[in-house]
Amino acid sequence: MPKPNTYLLGFSTLLVVLGVCLARRAEQKQFNECQLERLNALEPDHRVQSEAGVTESWNANHPELRCAGVAVVRRTLYTNALHLPSYSNGAQMHFIVQGRGVIGVAIPGCAETYDAPQPEDRHQKLHEIKEGDIVAIPVGISYWTYNNGDTPLVAITLIDTTNEENQLDPNPRRFYLAGNPKEEHPETLQGKHGKQQQQRKNMLSGFETRSVEDAFNVDEEIASNLQSQSARIDQMITVRGGLGIMSRPQSQQGQQEEREEKQRQQGEGSGNSLEETLCGLKIHQNIADPSQADFFNPLAGRISGTSLFDLPILRRLQLSAQHVVLYRRGMYTPHWNVNANSIIYVTRGRGGVQVVNWEGRLVFDGELRRGQLLVVPQNFAVAHQAWDEGFDFICFRTHELAIITPILGKQSFFEATPAKVLANVYGLRLQQALDIKHSREEGFLFSPSQSQEPLVVKA
Repeated sequence: MPKPNTYLLGFSTLLVVLGVCLARRAEQKQFNECQLERLNALEPDHRVQSEAGVTESWNANHPELRCAGVAVVRRTLYTNALHLPSYSNGAQMHFIVQGRGVIGVAIPGCAETYDAPQPEDRHQKLHEIKEGDIVAIPVGISYWTYNNGDTPLVAITLIDTTNEENQLDPNPRRFYLAGNPKEEHPETLQGKHGKQQQQRKNMLSGFETRSVEDAFNVDEEIASNLQSQSARIDQMITVRGGLGIMSRPQSQQGQQEEREEKQRQQGEGSGNSLEETLCGLKIHQNIADPSQADFFNPLAGRISGTSLFDLPILRRLQLSAQHVVLYRRGMYTPHWNVNANSIIYVTRGRGGVQVVNWEGRLVFDGELRRGQLLVVPQNFAVAHQAWDEGFDFICFRTHELAIITPILGKQSFFEATPAKVLANVYGLRLQQALDIKHSREEGFLFSPSQSQEPLVVKA
């Protein structure tokens, strides 16, 4: 008769094997999501109107978004609008399309070292944001946003639900700490009420009122307010008279951030591991400033980007981004993404885009215009060209140090390959191969061809 520990060993082995099989099946399912025969230009599928703004979301079940493992939201805050505090199960990267405002991030364990105008009110750092900024928010970290400008504050948000820190599920989930907001991703709702069950409660509302009274040491009326029991408060509210909470000029804030970043790099601080990894890190960077462009061609446009080298916090998010501005008929060199999916959102103008899959088939050949979204899976080849009014877009990538391989131009596949090899594989004479190899001396951004005809597709 086998000993009891033999049974335990066999059962443990079975669990391990089962776990490996399930993991492989889940991995295979994720891979199968990217076997796409056609890509589509996507527009928002769902709209939530709040008192002080609008939330628009793309259906996370679109095959392209499931392939990339992301969800996308566009949020518009009117003047003096406050987006209620919330957190998500996915890493978030915001790009500020328009306007300016303030974002407050509450990181557990970090010191409240900033003074507010009110006595005895100390809080964590507040960040001024403006058009062209990338803002990084890790998984499960709460934040709120306020529009203190004179124009609407518009942000496009990528939510990476496949981030390794998300152990919940692949559906985008937003957890509100106040209000009774409507669901911004109704396609993820399950249960007998289905998509009709859109209005929901905040995290404090779920507790018994008596528990809230005891935890906060307050009376029933205040506990009811904390739970938003008597009011229907959506995602964004208007702050009458404004907040007026920034405690120092932006120049001083920038100097403080520089000092904190230097201290972090030098290893100074309290020794708290969370403080060393998050508290001192910058969470935003402007990537639309022309003077900071990584690549510039006066006849074609400019490209600016951010990665973990610019914002170390992106190592945790496993995301990066590029801002591309193409002038009239300018072209972004045909290329493929070595280690990331790309999610393209058009912020201005129109352009032609072609995408080719692993079979050498054209899976997208059309126009992208302002407000549209296109997913380009990893290793698919893509080319962009602006129409006459220009073509600006933000390109989110699902790797903190995304790498692209240009097909032609400087530092490209053609430049790196011997001319004799090119001549043989393409059936060219040697001189023809040399001419093609050096036909574009520009890098990444190509000026219009002499024919002035679009290189991608005609408008």
